[in-house]
Amino acid sequence: MRDGESLYVDRPHRLAWQSSVLLFCLSVLDARLSLLLFEEGRLQEANPILFLGLLYGDHVFLAIKFLLTGFSIFVLLLHWNFVIGRGTVRVSWLLWTMIVGYLMIVAYELLLLSH
Repeated sequence: MRDGESLYVDRPHRLAWQSSVLLFCLSVLDARLSLLLFEEGRLQEANPILFLGLLYGDHVFLAIKFLLTGFSIFVLLLHWNFVIGRGTVRVSWLLWTMIVGYLMIVAYELLLLSH
């Protein structure tokens, strides 16, 4: 594969699978910590779709969150080898950026729970 070339592959790289699983696990941890903070009244859901799901109960909230996250991860995994933005940004970098973002969110939620 040449630099800047976008292509589909039959089997994504092992690192692609590992990072996808890590991102989904962080999403699960975020969901659990969020529900704890919602119960304590220390956090409010900013995403209107997830907020609506929360009005129907924790199970609906979790189902919507995991469907949205799972679909997003699937799309990123499918396009792991793609380059966007005039050939300057690899899709794999977006996945790693999301992992860092989730790590920051989870750290913030843990900080809120500790006080």
